[in-house]
Amino acid sequence: MAKKLTKRKAFNFLRSYYDVLNELNDDKDKLSYLLAIMDKSFLDENPEGLSFLANLCYESQRHSIESSVNGWKRAENTDLLGNPLTTLPTTPPTTPPTPLGTNLPTTPKEEEEEEKEEEKKKEKKNKIPPFIEFRDYAIEHKPLANIKDLKLKYDSWVANGWKDGHDKKIVNWKSKILNTLPFIKESIDTPVDQYAAHMRNLIRP
Repeated sequence: MAKKLTKRKAFNFLRSYYDVLNELNDDKDKLSYLLAIMDKSFLDENPEGLSFLANLCYESQRHSIESSVNGWKRAENTDLLGNPLTTLPTTPPTTPPTPLGTNLPTTPKEEEEEEKEEEKKKEKKNKIPPFIEFRDYAIEHKPLANIKDLKLKYDSWVANGWKDGHDKKIVNWKSKILNTLPFIKESIDTPVDQYAAHMRNLIRP
């Protein structure tokens, strides 16, 4: 296989990348996710053809990955192949391009602050959701999912300190519930009927 050209020698593989990787069960999805990170970090190539779950995991880390790539470009004033830049890359990409010479290259302190900000966003994102939000997200992806079983799963994770049955910390509950839904039984009742029955059980003396 021909060697892929890149001027970048290394990049920081964040803990959040690893945490999300561990939410994937399929080895093929794991490999696709890792290759997507490396191809973006070394070649600035956007991933294509990822499975739903691999793409979901990549998108959850996309801002950090692109911030790292753009920081390297600003510091070197070249793209990842060594071609000179006419405008500096910006993060997020919707921000208008900045002319060269108006911004200083990213410093280690700036990168550290960006990583801390990403960690804060991650903590906020992975905060234990109310059951209603948890239930609605699951029903959106599996309309006939048994609400009683969803509540049992939710309560077990909460009681275990927001860890799954293998005592692993849940770092992305949306990705986790998507992996769990195939094992949740379906109900013959509609979500509305299920919810009504669930509420009757809650208020029953």
